[in-house]
Amino acid sequence: MENTAKNGNKYWLIAIEGKLFAAWKEELIKGLAQGDLVDITWQDFEGFKNVEKIVKVQNPNGIDNKTRHIIRMSCLRSAVELLSGLGMKRPSLKRVLKLAGMFETYVYGTSESANKSLG
Repeated sequence: MENTAKNGNKYWLIAIEGKLFAAWKEELIKGLAQGDLVDITWQDFEGFKNVEKIVKVQNPNGIDNKTRHIIRMSCLRSAVELLSGLGMKRPSLKRVLKLAGMFETYVYGTSESANKSLG
């Protein structure tokens, strides 16, 4: 999403796994679309996560976006069910996303520092 800072400079907000990142150069985001898997490098500046580098990567195991979204929804549902079954009436979003991410990492067979997804 394109925005304009108070000083008139343009920047783009990118949501990755529920976190917002700011790209101050349009060339950083060219060719990216919602749902793309990316590797991202960023620098924290006064509470903002400024993108230094973002690279689109291939889907793990050649899985298409529709299938990947189905897997992600299943992991989210499983995380909520597991945490609820452990006596947490309303598990926090942070816990649900962390556990769902662990499930997704397991399903794809990738490491914890695996690729992140725009979303």
